[in-house]
Amino acid sequence: MRRIPLLAALTLGVPACGGDGGTQPGPTTGSISGRVTEGTSNNVAGAQIGLSGGATRTGTTDAGGAFNFADLAPGGYSVSVTPPQGFRLRSGDTQSKQATVTAGQAATINWDLDRETSGGEVVEIRLTGTSFDPADVTITPGTTVRWVNIDGIAHTVTPENASQTGVWQRQTTNTQGVVFSHTFAAAGQTYRYRCEPHSANFTTGMVGVIRVQ
Repeated sequence: MRRIPLLAALTLGVPACGGDGGTQPGPTTGSISGRVTEGTSNNVAGAQIGLSGGATRTGTTDAGGAFNFADLAPGGYSVSVTPPQGFRLRSGDTQSKQATVTAGQAATINWDLDRETSGGEVVEIRLTGTSFDPADVTITPGTTVRWVNIDGIAHTVTPENASQTGVWQRQTTNTQGVVFSHTFAAAGQTYRYRCEPHSANFTTGMVGVIRVQ
């Protein structure tokens, strides 16, 4: 009978070092990143970015207009932007956007801002429930009025006189955070408007007035 040396016998059936010790765990978190710009090439630094949902965080865009929230658990998140001084949300864009985080992947959200009219003031009117807040606003020529849907239900911003000097076109929104902006240039004008789903006419219900003096 052929004899096998003892050392060789001990090594038979022993796996080589460095063999597969089991499947390595994959990534368990993802991220949300994006950029805030003005136009297609101008980066906007200093915009405040807020995160809510599975985590609550805040940040500010860097010199390249970029932001990044890393190490996020998978799930749904809401990301909002507050433009820095001198900028405003582009008409029709939303201040808050939704993102879904998947493990090992990066979700992307971007905003493209408009620059404020030189020397112009900005007044915000909130659409909430069955009222405009504030409902009666007095401004000077060159002021931009920004309507923001707060509650995410259907509203309109319908002017009483669609042919009035300096008036805006009827706007509709049913999304939270949707912004409509209009800059008023004509002095001596009074604009009455209403939300059609929440008023029967321009004097009762969800109505508003803007006086340009």
